[in-house]
Amino acid sequence: NIARVTEVLERGISARALRLALISAHYRAPLSFGDDSLQAASSAIDRLDALLAALAAYTSESPDDGSLGALVDGTRAAFEAALDDDLNISPALAAVFDLIRELNRRIDARILSTADAGRATAFILDLDRVLAIAPAPADELDPDLQKLLDERASARAGKEWAESDRLRSVLAERGILVEDTRDGQRWRRAE
Repeated sequence: NIARVTEVLERGISARALRLALISAHYRAPLSFGDDSLQAASSAIDRLDALLAALAAYTSESPDDGSLGALVDGTRAAFEAALDDDLNISPALAAVFDLIRELNRRIDARILSTADAGRATAFILDLDRVLAIAPAPADELDPDLQKLLDERASARAGKEWAESDRLRSVLAERGILVEDTRDGQRWRRAE
């Protein structure tokens, strides 16, 4: 099967998901490229984006998680060992996504401190220097988009659910996806 990059991107697959799909197989192994692999890569990118957004919005007065250092060190060791083994990318990616699953568990359990969330983000972005699949750093929003986000937060605080949903739809039309969490609303750009 042959697909040009522009054709894949025109189908709504993000460039980052395409990159992940293309690098997910060992360089000496045949690549099974198709709709299933692109969908799996898109889902993986969504999980990564959701974690980074959750870490950015996370605030907690909890003490530092003493086991986070061991988790980070173990992930780094597994990642580097896999790549040192003839660029074996599959176990390297598995280490990254195991980390994502564990960090999500710790966020849900409110185990991390705010500083831990910053350290976890920095570590993921450090690994991403190899993978290049993380989103670009969040840039400032246009003032009108920020105003819509602020209005939506006010509507939610006032329990004006219909207005909150309307503003979420307006923001989505303008390329801003909003998610409500116990740490408040968080946003990310749609690809």
